[in-house]
Amino acid sequence: MRVSRLLTERLPGYLIKSVCGFGSVSSMRLSVAAHRYSWTDCFALMKRSDALSFGLQLTRFHYRSKRLSRQKKTSIFMWNPIAVACVFLAALLLHESAWGAGPAAGGGANQPHRIVMHLNASDEKVQRSTLNNIKHLYQELGPQSLTVELVVHGAGLPLLTKKGTAFAAELADLKKTYGINYTACSNTMKTMQVTREDLIGEVDDTVPAMVRLMERQEQGWVYIKP
Repeated sequence: MRVSRLLTERLPGYLIKSVCGFGSVSSMRLSVAAHRYSWTDCFALMKRSDALSFGLQLTRFHYRSKRLSRQKKTSIFMWNPIAVACVFLAALLLHESAWGAGPAAGGGANQPHRIVMHLNASDEKVQRSTLNNIKHLYQELGPQSLTVELVVHGAGLPLLTKKGTAFAAELADLKKTYGINYTACSNTMKTMQVTREDLIGEVDDTVPAMVRLMERQEQGWVYIKP
């Protein structure tokens, strides 16, 4: 009964005070406020810190309190060694479960990467660099682990036109080898009076570039602009 009461009524308050760094042990006396803390409060703190270090801190505090109690007879709360062991074990289990849970949703190591590449430059050096970067990404990660969509608009639109592109072979190779997606901005096409027939055959879609870029980022795609 004594250990049960210690674990459920008094210990949470002292855990909170210990983690929050309340001065010396002699200042950590039982108070009405300490009773208001619950195990939920303790575990919330443990999740925000390294649980294993948390458990070690509690063990150190236990032995410090024992030494002080021998020096002066005070009303300092004495921790039962069994209780300390239970808390340390709980901290260790929480630490292991946190590691076992793995990365948050959307960050799994085996989940395919999705990149939306934004290009609106007419400079052929920038265009070449963009295509090379895409190729290097595919070579590093592999087409099974990577999806890339190149969204082109503004001054960069000629890259995807039959008469304007200087990289027809490179665009075709990326499409054939890795399955990259090409999107041409429909608003830019209207402004430049470019029709669907004027575009290279590898283009997948014609939609407003800003809308597509917004949608992809809302869907969790990584946005890159060279």
